[in-house]
Amino acid sequence: MERVVRHWKGLPRALVESTPLEVPEEGLDMALSAQVESYVGHVRALTEERDAIASEYEKENEQLRLELARLQLLQEAQLKEVEEMLEQEGLSQIAHSAASEQVAYLLVERTALLGKLGLLHSTTQGIQFCREELEREPAGAVGELGEAPQRLMVAQEELQGMTEGLDAPSKEQSGAGTLDVACLGTLGKSSSDEVTA
Repeated sequence: MERVVRHWKGLPRALVESTPLEVPEEGLDMALSAQVESYVGHVRALTEERDAIASEYEKENEQLRLELARLQLLQEAQLKEVEEMLEQEGLSQIAHSAASEQVAYLLVERTALLGKLGLLHSTTQGIQFCREELEREPAGAVGELGEAPQRLMVAQEELQGMTEGLDAPSKEQSGAGTLDVACLGTLGKSSSDEVTA
């Protein structure tokens, strides 16, 4: 503190007795006005930036709404198409079900049809085996050849029973059952012709 007092006393008298520095009011008002205008300009710029971002978001939201509406229409059209296809194929009981239920139903039907097809295939192979056995038998076995048409007729009836057990849609999809029965009928006739000959 002593240093400050010594320094004060060492200053020229005119400087010490002069009035303190006064800042003119006009200069202060202008400086404050400039700062306020700068602040207001900054706020305006931020507001404009916020409005621009909000406008971009609104445009994106509108585009997303339009895309969602388009996808919903597309999904509805696809569902209608699937329903129409199922109804055309005679599956109207599942046409209005959920997609997962439709798939489950079709998978169960597929499994059942594959089982029936396997049974039909094994029966057809059995008949083919009988036919080959009959063709290999000697011509002198007239008694056994006389029984051959009867055995073929029994096999044909069994095959018809199995094909009638198949569902109507599976009959329409593959004409294999009726074809095998027709082949079996001609085989029976040719075997009976051989017996008489």
